Amino acid sequence: MPGLWIWNDAPTTLHARYASLRGAASFGVSTPKVFVDGVELANPLLLTRLAGEAIERVEVIRGPQGAALYGADAISGVINVQLRHDGAADGRREAMLRSSAGAAATDFVGGNAFVQEHMVALRGGSPGRSAGTVLALNTIGSVIPGGGTVQFTGDAHARRVGASRVTTGMVSVRAATASPSENPLLEGLSYTGANYLRPESRQSLAHYTVGGTTTWTPRGSGAWTHALTGGLDGYRLSALTVDFVPVPTALDSALRSTRGGADRVSLRGTSVRRAGLGEHLGATITFAGDAALLRDATSSALPVRASYTPPAGVRLPRSDADPRWLSTLGTSVQATLSLRDAFFVTAGLRGERNDGFTNASRFAALPALGASLVRTHGLVSWKLRAAYGEGVRPARTPMRQTAWSGLGFGAVNADLPPERQAGVESGVDLYIGRALSLQVTRFDQRASSLIQQVSVAFADSLPGRPPLLAYRLENVGAITNRGWEFGARTAIGALALQGTLSLVQSRVARVAGGYSGDLRAGDRMLGVPARTAGLTATWLARGWQLQGGLTHVADWIGYDRLAVARDFVGNRWAARSLTGEALRAYWLRYDGITRVRLAVARELRPGLSLR
Repeated sequence: MPGLWIWNDAPTTLHARYASLRGAASFGVSTPKVFVDGVELANPLLLTRLAGEAIERVEVIRGPQGAALYGADAISGVINVQLRHDGAADGRREAMLRSSAGAAATDFVGGNAFVQEHMVALRGGSPGRSAGTVLALNTIGSVIPGGGTVQFTGDAHARRVGASRVTTGMVSVRAATASPSENPLLEGLSYTGANYLRPESRQSLAHYTVGGTTTWTPRGSGAWTHALTGGLDGYRLSALTVDFVPVPTALDSALRSTRGGADRVSLRGTSVRRAGLGEHLGATITFAGDAALLRDATSSALPVRASYTPPAGVRLPRSDADPRWLSTLGTSVQATLSLRDAFFVTAGLRGERNDGFTNASRFAALPALGASLVRTHGLVSWKLRAAYGEGVRPARTPMRQTAWSGLGFGAVNADLPPERQAGVESGVDLYIGRALSLQVTRFDQRASSLIQQVSVAFADSLPGRPPLLAYRLENVGAITNRGWEFGARTAIGALALQGTLSLVQSRVARVAGGYSGDLRAGDRMLGVPARTAGLTATWLARGWQLQGGLTHVADWIGYDRLAVARDFVGNRWAARSLTGEALRAYWLRYDGITRVRLAVARELRPGLSLR
């Protein structure tokens, strides 16, 4: 997917980390709004693995244009993972088993780590009535000393199709554990000043999603279509790694400080009206309303020993997770006019009340506007398109509670404004039969009031003690995200090729008054690659499948975290040099990474293949 980049963290990291989705829309949480079968997830960072056999398709909206329908938190975009609801191919029953095992080697351990993955899928029924389940287990051995993971996913579905109604239901569960491990890159570094910290022995995560959708068309009226989706999503986590700040937490990314859980119940209804306004003019109007209630008891505060007494005047973060409640209520309307099935204009507006955990983000109005022109000449079809949209993200969300340490300090100001992003995109799509497709997109977006964890030093009250390092949340100012996205697909006989390329410029347009961090106007945003590309080639012939792939990410700026850690340990007064302007000395430009993969598969007989 051009424009979308997710960092591949260590296997012992149990959450996703989105580096870029058309640039930066936040610090550390540039995450799209994620749905599974139409049910919004309480925390999209925790969806890291689904069995491919359980997925029918993945729908993606890049940029803030989707906020007019899907609401706040869609500042970067929207992802909807649509699960399979089909029955067996023969209309009765079918089973699929996939099992793999192998070894993984790294520079940090002497031997090989055992890796395995097993999946079983069971389906039954016809297109009119069906049910099924997919279960998968994945384990990774110690690719770093003492570190390994076990992950389990289970998805179950059912569907019933009637004369005028379609009803689907799903249950999805995910569980993962990670063994304790220390960052091998920080071996030999120790910091006695952190002796009050109490690392946990094991990370664990449990995540569930339950939901259902019913869609119906009133009898005798084909102009209206109604849909109602309800669901519940939640998670429980313990000792999750937090590693989103320049200074590795207590100089050890294995310090686990995030715990707690959240539950989100939601209900969404839509009504679509289609009408003909003349011989060549048509219209579609979509009315939508939704409500949700979130109970969040996630805390990323650092745990402390019960016997530790902090110095006078120093308030340590609390390790408990007091529940917080967030309610959301939104309504939207979207209209599309079509002329001769060739020219389309779409306009939408959403009004939303969102508690947002702050006083500054209760209400939002989210507009969207788009137009497209589609023409066909024989086998050649092309489309010109353009769109505008706005999105917002509240100051406090479960994502930030999970990804950011230090929130236990109460650093979220009640008047901290929400993050916003608005912008335009335009592009052209070209199709030549089934042989070639090409997409080119230009986007220009501006994100403002972005919230960053800013390091600050405050003095210890004991004479001769070094200052302590902490983090507080501040608004940076405004960021511009501009770039190009390219996608191409072609098939030549038994050979299929697919490629993507994204070029992004993400820069600081201005800094807010009172901002005390290390960014300045004109700087490139940290952690955003300037170029990402992917290429996949697949060859099929006589029961053989050969597939090769290449992924390339290049040119980004980040912190030299090893130098930060060494200086912090070596200089007892280093906390003062790791704040504000001084942090710029630790910026490092990374050239890039290229990953190559190759797979070969052979169908041994019908129903049995080896990969």
